[in-house]
Amino acid sequence: MLYHPDKHRDPELKRQAEQLFNQVHQAYEVLSDAHSRAIYDIFGKKGLEVEGWEVVERKRTPAEIREEYERLQRDKEERRLQQRTNPKGTISVGVDATDLFDRYDDDFEEMPGGGFPHIEINRMHISQSIEAPLTNTDTAMLSGSLSTHNGSGGGNINVTVRRVTSAKGWGEVEFGAGDTLGPLIGLKVFRNVTPRCFLTAQCGLQFSPRGLRPSCSLMTARHLDQNTMGYLHCVGVWRMV
Repeated sequence: MLYHPDKHRDPELKRQAEQLFNQVHQAYEVLSDAHSRAIYDIFGKKGLEVEGWEVVERKRTPAEIREEYERLQRDKEERRLQQRTNPKGTISVGVDATDLFDRYDDDFEEMPGGGFPHIEINRMHISQSIEAPLTNTDTAMLSGSLSTHNGSGGGNINVTVRRVTSAKGWGEVEFGAGDTLGPLIGLKVFRNVTPRCFLTAQCGLQFSPRGLRPSCSLMTARHLDQNTMGYLHCVGVWRMV
C-alpha cells in the first residue's frame, strides 16, 4: 500500500511509486508461483525472459527445468541465426502426365503394365540461398541451384556482395560459376527515382568455351495504381569470339 500510485498526489512521487509498485507486483507474481520461482532460483531474472515457458509442463524437477531452459536457449539461437542468414529455398518438379489424358478410344491397345497410364517426373529444380551481414551497409549472399531435365542437368553457384548506398538505392557485384556457361561477373544497380517509380540496371560478362558474352539490361517500373505495376525492360547480348 505504501507504493500504490493512488496514494500520492505529487506527479513525481506518483511516477516513482508506479515504478516501485510494478517491481513489487512482478516479484510477487514470480515468487507466488512455484514453477516461476524454481526458474528464478536456478537462472535468475534472465531465465524468466526466455520465451516458451508458457507451453512447458509445470510439474518439473530442477534438473528438468535446467534441461528445458537449455533447449529453449538452443531454439532461440537457431531462430536468431535463421533471421540473420535469411535462408531461402525452392523446389520445383515437372511431371509428364500426357498418357493420363491422351488415351486411345477406338483403336485402344492394351498398355504394358496392366493398362495403367505412364506418369514420369522429367524435370526438377532445386535452389538455396543464404545471407551474411558484413556491416550495417554490406551484405554477402551465397546461392546455388541444381537442375535436371530428361536425364541431363547441371548446376551453378553464385556469390554476391551488396552495398546499400542510401535509402533510395543499392548496388551489388556478383561472381558465379556453373557447368553449363562458365564463370560470370556481373554488376547490378537499383535506384528509386520517385516514390512510385524505380530503375534497375544490370551488366555482366560471361566466359564460355565459345568466347566472351557481354550483356546488359535496363528495367524501369512504375506503380500505375494501387494494384497494377507497369514494366519496361530492355536487354542486349553480344558474343565476342
